[in-house]
Amino acid sequence: MDGRLRVALVGCGAVAEYYHLPALLASPDVEVVALVDSSIERARALATRASTARTFTSYSELPG
Repeated sequence: MDGRLRVALVGCGAVAEYYHLPALLASPDVEVVALVDSSIERARALATRASTARTFTSYSELPG
């Protein structure tokens, strides 16, 4: 482990796309490990920008 904060972004709407995700990706102390949205297509679109393959349709699917 490299000490970075591992984050799952829940909700991939416009605010997440234009504000939350860019801020998370700009931080060297954060690793976006998953994206969650009820629209799997939306989650996958943002996952491409975040360079992560982990997408889910519900936060309850996230590994513990």
